[in-house]
Amino acid sequence: MSEKFNNMSFRTKLLLSYIAVIILCIIIFGLTVFSSISRRFENEITDNNAQITGLAVNNMTNTMNNIEQILYSVQANSTIEKMLTASNPPSPYEEIAAIEQAPSASFSFMVISSPQLGL
Repeated sequence: MSEKFNNMSFRTKLLLSYIAVIILCIIIFGLTVFSSISRRFENEITDNNAQITGLAVNNMTNTMNNIEQILYSVQANSTIEKMLTASNPPSPYEEIAAIEQAPSASFSFMVISSPQLGL
C-alpha cells in the first residue's frame, strides 16, 4: 500500500488529500447540523407537549366548573328536589315532563372547545 502511494504522482496525491479533507469537512458539518436540528426538534416537541398539557388542564378545569354549575342549578331547582326526596318516586317520563315544565330548569350541557386541540 505504501509503495502504491509512493509511486503516485504529486497531482494524484494532492487530489486524494483534497478529497479526504472535503469528506472530513462534510462529515463534521453533517454531524453539527444533525446535532443542532435534533436539539431544536427536541426543544420544540417539549414546548408543544407543555402547551398541549396546559390546554388540556384548562379544558378539564372549565368542564369541571361547568359540571359544578349544573349540579348547583339542579340542587337549587325545587321541582327536581321534590322528585328526589319524594317517597313515591315518579316514573322517568314524569320526571322528564316535570323538568321540562319547571321554569328554572333550563339546563344545557356545554362542550368546551379549544381550537388548539382541535376540539
